[in-house]
Amino acid sequence: MDTNENSTSEKLLKSLINLKRLNWSKSPIPGLTPGEIRALFTLDKTCLEESNGSKVSDISRILKVAPPTVTLMITTMERKGYVKRIVDKNDRRAVSITLTKKGIEAVTIAKETFFKAMNNLVEYLGEDNSLKLAELLSQVSTYFDKSYENYF
Repeated sequence: MDTNENSTSEKLLKSLINLKRLNWSKSPIPGLTPGEIRALFTLDKTCLEESNGSKVSDISRILKVAPPTVTLMITTMERKGYVKRIVDKNDRRAVSITLTKKGIEAVTIAKETFFKAMNNLVEYLGEDNSLKLAELLSQVSTYFDKSYENYF
């Protein structure tokens, strides 16, 4: 395998590293972390599918993080007023998480911010290149999801 700096593999690695270095850690909602924003997005989607809210285990599975991490995020967001816990009347151990009005507003603002950024990127790259990039990134994600254990 060619490992010099001009190899395709090296250029691809540098591009992915540069992409990771972008300041994706900024949150469109002051006081919420990017992880909390992702959790709110997950709740927004799952609460539409499940009218009773979402369980921590479901959020954990979707976000691919440990349940204690999700529990900590939920506790923090509950204190901030973005989510609420609903205890099942028949089984006090069963707890569902739903968005509050403030949480719904935060999701709306975050979506608008992200879509504005993506629309600007489409304008910058052009429609064809944007579609190609989306397809390629999807393929990259699929590749590493399937072969992650082989490399790391």
